[in-house]
Amino acid sequence: NSTFVDQSFVAFVDQWAALFSTQRVPPVKVEALLNSYEHQEQTSADRSQQAPWERSLPTRTVIEDCPKVLQVVIANRLYIPLSSLPNPLIAQLKKIASFSNPKFFKAQGLRLSTNGIARFICLAEIDSGYLSLPRGCLDDLEDICSSYGMSLQLEDKRVKGKQLATITFVGSLRSAQRKAVDILLQYENGVLHAPTAFGKTITAIGLICQRKVNTLVLVHNKQLVEQWEERLKVFAQGVEVGVWTGSKKKPTGQIDIATYQSLVNRSDNSVNKLVQGYGQIIVDECHHLSAPQFERVLSESHAKFIVGISATLERRDGHQPIIFMQAGKVRHSIKSDQGARLVQRLEKKVLSFEVPLNLVSDEPKPHISDVYRWLMLHSERNKVIVDDIKNEVAKGKVPIVLTERREHANIISRMLEDTGLNHQMLVGAMKKKQQAEVMAKLATTEVLVATGRFIGEGFDLPRLDTLILALPVSWKGSLIQYVGRIQREFEGKDEVKVIDYVDPKIPMLSRMFKKREKGYRALGFEEAPEEGLLI
Repeated sequence: NSTFVDQSFVAFVDQWAALFSTQRVPPVKVEALLNSYEHQEQTSADRSQQAPWERSLPTRTVIEDCPKVLQVVIANRLYIPLSSLPNPLIAQLKKIASFSNPKFFKAQGLRLSTNGIARFICLAEIDSGYLSLPRGCLDDLEDICSSYGMSLQLEDKRVKGKQLATITFVGSLRSAQRKAVDILLQYENGVLHAPTAFGKTITAIGLICQRKVNTLVLVHNKQLVEQWEERLKVFAQGVEVGVWTGSKKKPTGQIDIATYQSLVNRSDNSVNKLVQGYGQIIVDECHHLSAPQFERVLSESHAKFIVGISATLERRDGHQPIIFMQAGKVRHSIKSDQGARLVQRLEKKVLSFEVPLNLVSDEPKPHISDVYRWLMLHSERNKVIVDDIKNEVAKGKVPIVLTERREHANIISRMLEDTGLNHQMLVGAMKKKQQAEVMAKLATTEVLVATGRFIGEGFDLPRLDTLILALPVSWKGSLIQYVGRIQREFEGKDEVKVIDYVDPKIPMLSRMFKKREKGYRALGFEEAPEEGLLI
């Protein structure tokens, strides 16, 4: 789409009038302009004058007429007046807020149509005579200024927030958590990358208590809202804690927890003004920040401090650059030390059941939903899983059985009822009252059956020590979250184990296990000697 704009890049109200008043350029003048352009192509003779090792060296673009001082307004975004920028510099600045679209290159690699798929995703915008960039691009902007000999002059329009003078932290942080807080305090934005079971929520509360400004915690589901509310009431004193969700709107203006979905008006897609009154925003599980609505909510905040926390910074769609453009660079990354504190074992069980031909053919390739359906309805395979559950409970273990389908969870739950084991089930679409009843029984349950998406993030039951992966996954991010459920510290727990089922007769599942196997090694799991084929 095209639009007519004035010298300040503001669109004319009447586009047709602008078109009507635009004078045509005579063909003679066009020809004269073309003839005056001296296009110099590099010939083979020119290349021969270069030394071979110099031909492939990168050359820095020379931009003329760059301003000596680049004026930038920092508010909810970075705003740079276009009037002072030459076009080549505008293009360079847009690049720092852009990244290659993996979807485009995947389609191109498969020789599929790329029509309608953007080659690059750009978060830069032109707005009322300003080039605006996400706030997390400030470090890259400073690098560009240094590269082209410009000095950066910032005009700060951010909200400093209200002081929380009486807030205090109750308890003590581990040395690794204290170090993380100290590092984050040095920056106005940034991401904390820490493994599951590190205690990211407690660390973030420690940061809030140190910074002492009113804070909005943004999450993506109600389960995390409840967890944050519970932890804040335990570890933070001298402050009021509020909540903002679709069904409950009781903010305090001091520390509030909100689901990002509840802050967006569905009728006009506007963002609630609530986000503009805080001095600090903490984005929990910030890999969800790439969701368009989530990104929009954060873009409306003028908070001086933005902090993202997550165990998984990779996204399945490859849009993780958006996380850093919005929340800032990774300021501190903690490697998992679970291997030092817990013995971590992987028990691989190879299954060799007869498989339908449609699940092993390459043309057409089977869909994952068809493969999942065959797996979860296979009575013998489910019996193997239930027998393993019984064996683990008999050893005094507390297993969690994770599947990707609610129907499969129901099947396993019904089979466990026949064994007499005390078990509970947590899946999506459960009513809040029903969830609360199950959560109240988890302290004594012998087995927990759940769907991975329901408890993949934020769920906390330290008693769990064995993960039984009833349906396969391939994405490393899911594996990290699932394994994290059993890595929490608990008195008397010195070993954790994953039982993984491999179905080698289905090529798709073999490839999925190879990806999981790399993930297990990266997480420090030792593979036990392989058991014989189970038929």
